[in-house]
Amino acid sequence: MAAALASGCGHDHDHDGDHDEDITRGRLLVAHATEPTVWVWDLDGAQPTLVGTLNVSGPATLYGEVHGRYGYVLQRNDDVVHVVDQGILLESHGDHFHVEKRAPSLLDTRFEGATPTHFTRHQGNVAVFYDGSGAVEILLERSLSAGSLTRWRLETGVAHHGLAMPAFGHVLASIADAPADPEERARPDRVGVWEIDALDGEPESEGPCPGLHGQAAGGEYVLFGCADGVLVARFHDDHFDFFKIDNPAGTPEGTRVGSLWARGEVFIGNWGTDGLVRIDPAARSFGTPVTLPARQRGLTFDMHGEHVIVLTVDGNLHRLEPDLSPAGAPLAVVAAFDATATPRPQLSVGAHRVYVSDPAGSRVREIHTEEWEIEREIALPGAPGSIVALSVSPDYEEGHGGHSH
Repeated sequence: MAAALASGCGHDHDHDGDHDEDITRGRLLVAHATEPTVWVWDLDGAQPTLVGTLNVSGPATLYGEVHGRYGYVLQRNDDVVHVVDQGILLESHGDHFHVEKRAPSLLDTRFEGATPTHFTRHQGNVAVFYDGSGAVEILLERSLSAGSLTRWRLETGVAHHGLAMPAFGHVLASIADAPADPEERARPDRVGVWEIDALDGEPESEGPCPGLHGQAAGGEYVLFGCADGVLVARFHDDHFDFFKIDNPAGTPEGTRVGSLWARGEVFIGNWGTDGLVRIDPAARSFGTPVTLPARQRGLTFDMHGEHVIVLTVDGNLHRLEPDLSPAGAPLAVVAAFDATATPRPQLSVGAHRVYVSDPAGSRVREIHTEEWEIEREIALPGAPGSIVALSVSPDYEEGHGGHSH
């Protein structure tokens, strides 16, 4: 059965009838904070159910997409990224999706290389950047279930703490020069663009980005955080053009965008340690930065991109409009925590819900993003680290008695 990995149905009508069995909240992957274990919880039913315990190589950071079938278990210190089939298959029946559930499993497919650190998933491709070599490995995600893998590899030339983004048949990746002192660490200062089928040559173009850190993609844009502003790569015709949105005049020294998030063409960046800013690449401008009541240590969009969900170190969850104005009062979800603590609470978005891990309480809390209240708790066998919700029905709409298209 082919997995349906679409982000929506593309229809706009109600389908009568009771199809509750074809609606799923998906499954939640939870990595143990200090051990090589990943738990898989089924989120349907009155209470989440543990349906799998997977043994991996080491403590892991988890990645995936809310409507996706596969989870990615990045183990930086063990030089490997495992792939999890979380066991829910979604087959399109035209006006709704049929759900088939299986036991979760680790695939034989894996990424192996020196210090895998940066992971991205975009437009059906996943990319892993290896800090230990400066290499990038890209996988066409649908080939995981096709019986024959489609993979590419890019060598940027120098080991560095870098990043890569697959987009529009290209790969955008950080580039660093070898330092004069071999004891020093190479630092990326620009972004290169390669066609995905021509990764063994020189980049077709480059954009400058001193202090490169953080990226996000949406619409026709890919944005990168730089010490002096945000580098924008815009795709049109058959290529990318670069331009820079400079930091506004009067920006305090040391304040910059170093992390980016996107949904559609809504781009949000951090602004120093306790602020956020919206970036408009079409207008080539920054919005007015907002200051949070405490340092931000987690951000996501809700399932439909209607709100920005932010976790701050005082233990509160904030729901914001896309313009970063408040959409209700903060919600206390965990105890206050140290911003540099390991492990610390993490976020993942699901079906009208957001999940917050609570290492101190060995649990995950489920918050309804519309009712804005804690709905359920998952008691865990140990302290959680990274979490990710997967395979929510693409046509999931609560409160309509079935599907809504």
